[in-house]
Amino acid sequence: MKKFQAKILEINKKTADISEFILWISEKMDFKNWQFLTIGIPHKKILERNWEKIVKDVVLKRAYSIVEIQDWKIKLWIKNVNWIWTKFLFSQKIWNELNIAWSFWNFFVKWDEENLIFMATWIWVPPIISHLKQVFEGEKKFFEWKKILFLYWVREKKDFFFEEILKKFSSENKNFSYKIFFSREEKNFSDEEKKFFEKWYFTKIFEDKNFPFQNSEFYFCGSVPLKDEILWILKERWIDEEKFVFEAY
Repeated sequence: MKKFQAKILEINKKTADISEFILWISEKMDFKNWQFLTIGIPHKKILERNWEKIVKDVVLKRAYSIVEIQDWKIKLWIKNVNWIWTKFLFSQKIWNELNIAWSFWNFFVKWDEENLIFMATWIWVPPIISHLKQVFEGEKKFFEWKKILFLYWVREKKDFFFEEILKKFSSENKNFSYKIFFSREEKNFSDEEKKFFEKWYFTKIFEDKNFPFQNSEFYFCGSVPLKDEILWILKERWIDEEKFVFEAY
């Protein structure tokens, strides 16, 4: 695992608890869409031995999926969940240095079927956005014949912060569509908004008799319970489990 030095260039608040971190890295990386970034976080661990407390300096490792990388800049979306690593990251200032390492993971797109259905919840969306950027900003000509659908679930509209990215993809690519689901949104949507927004969980869309279950690949990033629910729905419709690729936490 190769290690790098990084500096924080920007910290941009996206929602009440999500911020965008833009890092400058010490050398150019060869980015692949199934990779993530591991950040080393200094921590003082307290050990108890023979009734004595010993403080030991350790490094905790935390992985974050990358939204995009351009030259020497990396973009991350991080949620402040009040844990050790987020307390450390959200206490940082511009130009502070971070120790990072580069790793591979197993979330990659096969691109075999006619329909590609991407699904994500909350802050688990970066790898999906990363893949869509690869298609629509880099390798579009290879995927123009495929139909690509993106489904996203979050509680309220104020938690949905990347709408402009999806609008751009949709306006520039006729084969792309998206639907955003809000489980606790109280506001009523306009007729125009209803084209893209809906209340309830995105598993509701599977009840549509015209949903393209056949000739489709399914990609999901989110919680384990929701992953299990989607997999059960697909099995009920005789979809081969190999057509379902996921990264669940």
